[in-house]
Amino acid sequence: MASLTEVSTKTKKFTVISFLVIIGSLFLKIVVSIIGYIAYVVSANAPLVAQNGFGQIPNIQVNALPYNHSAQVQFVLNTPNGGFPQEPSLADVYKFNQVGVSLLSVDNAQRVAREFGFSGSYQKLSDYIYDWKQGAKDFVFNVQTNQFRIVNRNIYSQISADITSASSQSNGQQSLTQTGSINAATNILQSLPVSSDYDVQHPSVVFLNYSSSGPEVVEQDISNANAVKVIYHRSYKYLLINQNKALSTQTLPLLSDNPLNGNITITVDSDYASLTSNVLEVNFSDWPIDGNTYSTYSLKSPQQAWQDVQNGNAYLVYLVKPTDSPYSAYQTLNVNKFEAEDISLAYFDGIKQQQYLEPVYVIRGTAILSDGTAAQFYFYDSAII
Repeated sequence: MASLTEVSTKTKKFTVISFLVIIGSLFLKIVVSIIGYIAYVVSANAPLVAQNGFGQIPNIQVNALPYNHSAQVQFVLNTPNGGFPQEPSLADVYKFNQVGVSLLSVDNAQRVAREFGFSGSYQKLSDYIYDWKQGAKDFVFNVQTNQFRIVNRNIYSQISADITSASSQSNGQQSLTQTGSINAATNILQSLPVSSDYDVQHPSVVFLNYSSSGPEVVEQDISNANAVKVIYHRSYKYLLINQNKALSTQTLPLLSDNPLNGNITITVDSDYASLTSNVLEVNFSDWPIDGNTYSTYSLKSPQQAWQDVQNGNAYLVYLVKPTDSPYSAYQTLNVNKFEAEDISLAYFDGIKQQQYLEPVYVIRGTAILSDGTAAQFYFYDSAII
């Protein structure tokens, strides 16, 4: 039997060992917590890097405009501060959902054509393009992309006919107001399968005046207009990459080939326009965006974008004199000088179906033409490195 002294010694040893084990466990937990906190701080403040998850991004497909210039054409940076802006070095690239052709694609095109009053048979222009005719108007549908247009070869004649028709009715005149035309166009749009990220309730408008000769004229006052173009834009602002994406507030606008236009436009000549009456022209290009599928890419600098313009590697998308309509057919102009007044980032949402929603640099300013007059210009330059 162990003596009391031996028992006491063993008890003391056990107590000391237990105490050391507890102290060691606490110390280990503290060390692990400190290491974990340091790792969190380091990871939270670590610079973001490009993921390049989609591989090489293809060039944007844009309806670029031609222009002529001499060998001595000047490129002048004329921003408010005289320098280049500070832009992010990374941005997210999103995927467009590709529609594709199904067995019901032609039936769907036929249904939409009939809703707009095109009840006759169609002409197949290509594997995917179908055309319905009604007088001076064509309804052209791309069954591969669900993109369609109503093209009017004699808008002034239709406006005159619509005015005559209205005068024969009880109200006696054609009513055209800003609010009425917006309401009419919005009612038309809401009957179509438009993506939910379009701002249907807050479109922009352009007042137009058509005559029997010459292109349309943009008016500042609706009292001088005989048509209204209603332009719809996407309301969802796609985010730039941010350290904490959930809290990101920095966004980029979505721009089409013509930066003053949108991918959905409806032109009407009456507050009472409907699918089958008083519609002059329609452009409907709605590419659904998968906002949940994206990857991060590195961006070139504003200096590189401006150099691309000078090297002829950027896309001229807008070159219009103040006296001309930005919606008329473009005539090639001769340029002596480009003065860049603003350089910024945007996402390109073109009228041609893209594979990815990607950022572009937008270079905007004043061009001095060979005859000494000025014109406003926009260049787009792919921002992905």
